[in-house]
Amino acid sequence: MAHVQALGSDVLRSASHKNRNITNPLKTSHCGDASRKAVLYRFRTSAPKPEISLDPPWTVVFQGEMVHLTCHGLPADASRETTWFRRDSWAETWSRTPGNTYEVRDSGDYQCQAPGSRRSDPVTLVFSTAKLILQAPTPVFEGDSLVLRCRAPVGSAMSNTTLYKHDGVLRTLGTGSSFRVSGASLRDNGEYHCTGREPRCCSVSSNRVQVQVQELFPRPVLRTSNPRPTEGHPMTLTCQTQLPVQRADTRLHFCFFRDDRPLGTGCHPTPELQIASVGREDTGSYRCQAHTVTDTVKKTSYSVHVHVQRAAVRLQIRTRPAPEAVFQGQELTLVCSVDGARGPVGVSWHRRPLPGGTATRFSQEAELRIRPVQSTDTGQYQCEARVGHSTYRSEPVTINVRVPVSRPVLTLSPPGTRAEEGQVMALRCEAQRGSLPILYRFFHEDESLREMKATSWRASSFRFTVTAAHSGTFSCVADNGGGAQRSQPVTLSVQGKPRGLSALASATSPCGKGSPTPASSLVRPRGQPDTLPASCPHAIRPWLSAQGPPTPVPSPSLSVSVLNRAGNRVPYEGSRHRVPLPASRPVLTLSPPGARAVEGQVMALHCEAPRGSPPIRYRFYHEDGTLQSTAAPSRGGVGSFRLSLTAEHSGNYYCTADNGFGPQRSEAVTLAVLVPVSRPVLTLGTPEAQAVAGTVLELRCEAHRGSPPILYRFYHEDVTLGSSSAPSGGGASFNLSLTAEHSGNYTCEADNELGAQRSEAVPLRVTVPVSHPVLTLGTPEARAVAGTVLELRCEAHRGSPPILYRFYHEDVTLGSSSAPSRGGASFNLSLTAEHSGNYTCEADNGLGAQRSEVVMLHITVPASRPVLTLGAPRTRAVLGDMLELRCEAPRGSPPIRYRFYHEDGTLQSTAAPSGGGVGSFRLSLTAEHSGNYYCTADNGFGPQRSEAVTLAVLVPVSHPVLTLGTPEAQAVAGTVLQLHCEAHRGSPPILYRFYHEDVTLGSSSAPSGGGASFNLSLTAEHSGNYSCEADNGLGAQRSEAVTLSVPGPTGRTGGPLATGVTGVLLSLAGLAAVGLVFYRWLPGRALNSSPIIPQAPLSLWVPHDTPVLFLAGGQPASEPSSPADMAPQEPTYHNVPAWVEMQPVYSNVNPRGDVVYSEVCSVRAGLGRPGWAGRWGAGKALRGPRH
Repeated sequence: MAHVQALGSDVLRSASHKNRNITNPLKTSHCGDASRKAVLYRFRTSAPKPEISLDPPWTVVFQGEMVHLTCHGLPADASRETTWFRRDSWAETWSRTPGNTYEVRDSGDYQCQAPGSRRSDPVTLVFSTAKLILQAPTPVFEGDSLVLRCRAPVGSAMSNTTLYKHDGVLRTLGTGSSFRVSGASLRDNGEYHCTGREPRCCSVSSNRVQVQVQELFPRPVLRTSNPRPTEGHPMTLTCQTQLPVQRADTRLHFCFFRDDRPLGTGCHPTPELQIASVGREDTGSYRCQAHTVTDTVKKTSYSVHVHVQRAAVRLQIRTRPAPEAVFQGQELTLVCSVDGARGPVGVSWHRRPLPGGTATRFSQEAELRIRPVQSTDTGQYQCEARVGHSTYRSEPVTINVRVPVSRPVLTLSPPGTRAEEGQVMALRCEAQRGSLPILYRFFHEDESLREMKATSWRASSFRFTVTAAHSGTFSCVADNGGGAQRSQPVTLSVQGKPRGLSALASATSPCGKGSPTPASSLVRPRGQPDTLPASCPHAIRPWLSAQGPPTPVPSPSLSVSVLNRAGNRVPYEGSRHRVPLPASRPVLTLSPPGARAVEGQVMALHCEAPRGSPPIRYRFYHEDGTLQSTAAPSRGGVGSFRLSLTAEHSGNYYCTADNGFGPQRSEAVTLAVLVPVSRPVLTLGTPEAQAVAGTVLELRCEAHRGSPPILYRFYHEDVTLGSSSAPSGGGASFNLSLTAEHSGNYTCEADNELGAQRSEAVPLRVTVPVSHPVLTLGTPEARAVAGTVLELRCEAHRGSPPILYRFYHEDVTLGSSSAPSRGGASFNLSLTAEHSGNYTCEADNGLGAQRSEVVMLHITVPASRPVLTLGAPRTRAVLGDMLELRCEAPRGSPPIRYRFYHEDGTLQSTAAPSGGGVGSFRLSLTAEHSGNYYCTADNGFGPQRSEAVTLAVLVPVSHPVLTLGTPEAQAVAGTVLQLHCEAHRGSPPILYRFYHEDVTLGSSSAPSGGGASFNLSLTAEHSGNYSCEADNGLGAQRSEAVTLSVPGPTGRTGGPLATGVTGVLLSLAGLAAVGLVFYRWLPGRALNSSPIIPQAPLSLWVPHDTPVLFLAGGQPASEPSSPADMAPQEPTYHNVPAWVEMQPVYSNVNPRGDVVYSEVCSVRAGLGRPGWAGRWGAGKALRGPRH
């Protein structure tokens, strides 16, 4: 044993204080600051607490015995060293062991601890010196085999031991010492003690033991991964309970039930049950059960209600082709994809304002095909899915069936096939039919000239100044996505310009022939040099002699100089020309005209200066921000700019025109871009989609985009409730005083004259609080029988569904059930005796729970099969004993009437008026009371019969009578005498013993009763008194003595030689007798030890017909314990050649005491010679008790 250290008085004083701890020898350091103490406190409270078990399991043993303690539940990372604490009335000591076991021999309170754990609860051991102790195991758990042992010290005899519970006789143990309860339960709790009687003394009482049967595991708790799962999702059920440390290896099985029907394939060792995909049919009341493998302990959880919610079904429409690319004459396919649905799905299609066709097939991808699609098929399409009793709608998809463009027509303006060089020509391309927008492309000899998009009308045009290069073929192409169409080609012939100033300038140019210079080039561009460089003699560069802009006179005179070959400036003859005109104030126009436009529309801005010499550059502005710049290269040109409108494009627009003489600004044009309303959002004044009748609900509708004013309309199930206008934008509200009829779907609509938009439907459930429910029981009386199923029904006569009903027994929840529609709910309860008491129910629909009145129920338990026990003062029932018959039904409501029967004959009837009663009956035994006994228990539900118990009443033997085989009390030596012993009364088997002068001759058993005989070959020594004894285990009885006289043998002798030999033999026999007497004379101490008897045989010369007495050695032996030990022994012979049969003098030798007898043999003449001897080989010497 490890070193033991006594803790000091300071520790004892610390232990006596309620809020302080005994010093821990595992922790030698001292914490000096508060923070470290706080950490230590948290460590102590969260550390595991070990448990101590005992081997043997008794807390009370006799002094000198030893108990092994084992510390269970130590931390996994704990060291292999365990500290043990022992407290007695003086002090506390501790010691360390290398493992988790400890051997003790001293009384005290024991605790164990390891590093990282708390101290275990104390276990009290008592090493007693009492004369009688009662031992009970600790701990005892439900289902254990509870053994109570009433023990006396070794070597002491204790009789009539009786076990008591709460000072009432529980069982008479007799010579036994143990009482066993198979499958202990809480009803076995209580105080026990036992009593016994010392021989020739008095009654002795043991210590009192408090038996406390502990729960093997608490009632399990059922947990769900989600109490409100969604259809199609998995759900896991977990049955949670916990075994104590001492029974951590106990195997449990778990079963799961829904609405009292088992789930899965039965019970299994794992505490989890997984449901891969739940459906609406899985809604119900769930519970689980945990039980041991042997079913000795079984416990069921309270019910948990699981409500499977409807799946969040999502619908989506896909189109082929895309919604914006659907053209008349094509095939349109709409596919409704349904996600999240479980089970069969039905799909139908709807088009606003008229319903469309039904889907071609029912599946999770239903298709609607329209072939060919027409313009009348334009509209908003929705698909509707029906899943069970629920209906879902998709978001609408707008299909605009577009018309492909027709073949466009290209026209020239001014019309004709001829044009002069420098003329401004307009090309106009127009498709008579086709949905906007249309993209127009203009081509000259298959070379693209310009690309323009028409968004508001089906024509597009552009202007250009004709040059000689423009002669040829023109065409245009129109395309709106439904296929490009090309116009018929138009041919244009460009003629040269008449001779003018440019020709004159060219002809008189000192550089010789050159390219004609347009008249417009006579105007000096700003920033260009005013003289011609010498490197380019063939180019005429205009030079404006007058400084500054020209005066607005009709025909100003210009002085033009040119460079000659020598590079000198010389006046240019004939340089008189018209003065260029500055651009006038331009005019900005919008196309389409108007001060309002819709978001998404394409707006064309045209800027035109009525006067001004080309080229003119036009710039467009929005609120002083430049949009674009464009140039009109010829006279009469117009600047254009196209804009796809957004809400930000509202405001003022203007343009400027500039042809080199300074920009001219137009008047501002105001444009208001109107934004169609977006889809509004309807919100209810209550955060949940339910409200209580009688309250005022605010409905608010708001479109997040849209130009004011916006008119909002409110609907209940498509019935108009009212409307409200928002002149400045934002939302609008509508107040509604709720009644129960206002449940349903609500929508709102927003309209600013650019198209109405409706919100998503918002469901509203107007709920009514539940009234007080009424609880009714399935049985008309307030009394029910255990084992039956009782229906508890709870119903609230007013209240909006769904209503959740909870059922209570003494304020403990039994379970719950939901009523999704009006009406009540029921709960079935399998009744046991513990279900007696008060019951209530509660109704709750989320607006406040209401509880019913209390209903009292009394459970009557039918009497179980009783157990009949027989209580006799000893282990066997003997004639004259007082026998107590006890009948007990382990279960049953009082009063219980017990009846006792013997072989179908009623003995007595008795009643147990209170619970746990036992019926008893006392009987003074006679021989006729042998037979079968049983009892019945009846508490009004029919008698229950116990198992039959067989009783054999034993009769002690009477005095036996010994009779001899010869009618006279005299017999002749050499004859065989039969001794017969018989007891006329007594229960078999009976053992008979035969005695000659109190020396046992032998024994014989009568297994079926009657007498027994014993044969004796007579000699002269057999004269004397004979008796017999009968014994059947209930006390031996001796017969009267019978005297027998046996005369000696007669006849001639063997002559002198025989006389001599006989004398020698008699002398030797005398010596042997003297030795035997000396042996018997040894002191008692020597006699009581194992006698030492020679093992070697004694060899003698034996004359014919001479009786010889041989003394054979034997080993010490114990007293025979059965008739088999008393069986006659076969003699053993050595060195006997030509052996002749020898007749034994007597058989069935069963020696008593310390004297060893031999067999006497008769030897025929002529055969005796030296070297042989007879020996009794199997004889056993009896040995007295040791001192």
